[in-house]
Order: sequence, then C-alpha cells, then structure tokens
Amino acid sequence: MITNYFIRKRILKSLESPRPANLIDFTEAKNIAVVSFISKEFRYEDAGENLKRFTDWSENQFYFYTTPKLQMPVKFIGGNLHTITRKDFTFFGFPKRHLIELLRSQEFDLLINIDVSNHIFSHFLSAEIPAKFKVGLSVDAYTNVYDLTLRLTGNSSTNDFFNHLNFYLKALKGKSHEK
Repeated sequence: MITNYFIRKRILKSLESPRPANLIDFTEAKNIAVVSFISKEFRYEDAGENLKRFTDWSENQFYFYTTPKLQMPVKFIGGNLHTITRKDFTFFGFPKRHLIELLRSQEFDLLINIDVSNHIFSHFLSAEIPAKFKVGLSVDAYTNVYDLTLRLTGNSSTNDFFNHLNFYLKALKGKSHEK
C-alpha cells in the first residue's frame, strides 16, 4: 500500500536525527504520552486507569490510531484522549499539517507505545512525538524508535505491561521495586 510506504520512509527519516535518551521512571514523569492502535479486539479503556496507579499527578495524553468506522470511548479515565484516523493523512500517506502540529505541540518526559498489534501507525506516532525517553514493545523493524523495548507474551494485559514497565524503569534507575 502506498500509504505504508510513505509512513515507513517518515519513520526511518526520524531515526536519522540523534536523540539522547534521558531515563525517566513513573515517579519523575510530569507528562506521559501513550500511543497505540485500537481495533475491536484491543480496546485500551483500562490503559488510563492502569497508568494512574503509578502516576497520580502527571498529565497523561493518549494518542490512539483507529479506523474511521470504530467508535472510541466517550469517557476515558486517566488522561486526554486524541483519536487519530486515516482522515488525518493525505491520499498518499503524508500526515496533514494539523496532525503534525498536534503531535509536536509538547515534549513529553515519557512516551509509551502499548500497541500489541505492531501497527505501522503506532510506530509513526512514537517516532513523531517528542519525548525524553521512549518505551515500546519489541519489534524488529522499528526497535530503534525506542530507548527501551519490552517483550511480552501474547496474552498479556495492559496491566501486566505497566507492571513490567514500572519494574524495569525502577531497576534501570537503581531504585528498589515498589508496588
């Protein structure tokens, strides 16, 4: 598909610019961006609640890519929800100006990609959103987008993911594991 070609080129282009990683854990993050692809099978309404267990005081932004036909939840607990669809891209797959402005409107302390489906648009969002430290699930093609990648089993929940992430962020910072 021509759209995937241009998105893939944009992701690879973003990897060319060096970005020093600044390891941050949940207790230090003042603002967190969460990225994912939403399908009928994977609806992350509980992602905000799981994240709130670790970061009660941070400002969380959720950037969820979905197909235009799928309805996103009206109420979303745990942060501001930004729904991104194919309508935010041109016919040739270039992101429209308003989308780029939205994605680059603020820099985050921590970006977390919780997309278990490995959709190309979630990696695009992760590459475009400025963050001091980026975490994603282990994917061979786009591992360089992230400063830390985690590998989980197929039946892991978002709760499991955030528990593992909390453990590894604290271990890398040299803090004892709490919660």
